[in-house]
Amino acid sequence: MVLQFYKPGDIVIFCDTGREDPDTIRFVNDFERENNIPIVKLGGDWRKDVIKKMQMIPNQFKRQCTIQMKIKRARRYLRSIGWFRYTQYIGFRADEPNRVSEYTNMWQAVDTVFPLDEAGIVSEDVHNFWEPIPYRLKIPKILRNCDLCFLKGEAAMMAIIQDDPSKADKWIEDEENKELNPKGYTYLKGGTIRQLRQLAMMSRKKYNLEDFSPKFNCSCTS
Repeated sequence: MVLQFYKPGDIVIFCDTGREDPDTIRFVNDFERENNIPIVKLGGDWRKDVIKKMQMIPNQFKRQCTIQMKIKRARRYLRSIGWFRYTQYIGFRADEPNRVSEYTNMWQAVDTVFPLDEAGIVSEDVHNFWEPIPYRLKIPKILRNCDLCFLKGEAAMMAIIQDDPSKADKWIEDEENKELNPKGYTYLKGGTIRQLRQLAMMSRKKYNLEDFSPKFNCSCTS
């Protein structure tokens, strides 16, 4: 979307949740360098920006991750540099009609457009576009976005944990931090990330990351 629609004077923002795969960070840096397009990189603290504000651990049924760590953070940055009215470009594709139709604009002063949807671009087009580019994002699709996001589904989460058990560490720490999470909320219904990691490591079935896509749609932009 950026490569096709960017114009000088536009601001490109990447919000790092702190739970991204390292290759995602590498890709953002490569993209900026290779295309000479400046990217504003906004970091954050998952525990402070999500859990403390929500007063609970987010889960499939109550989640504010994208709103708190991406949408509102980007909005605060733009306001800090004097941008109060602008058009935001969102990369929902034409094969994601629900994400487009269900999107709710939270600010009257902000217009929203979906250029990939309007151009009829679908997932296959995106794949074909990036295939010949050497610095493309090379990680399996399931590792994109927050590494152990609960919206990926438990089977996919087990596959990710089998591939790299250390990815569960931060999520386990969130759940087990009594000061941060005094009521003992969990990311999963009826279980903890520590229990899921134990199941993944004990399982005789070895999962292939390439076989998975997120189980639930991330509609937290609504």
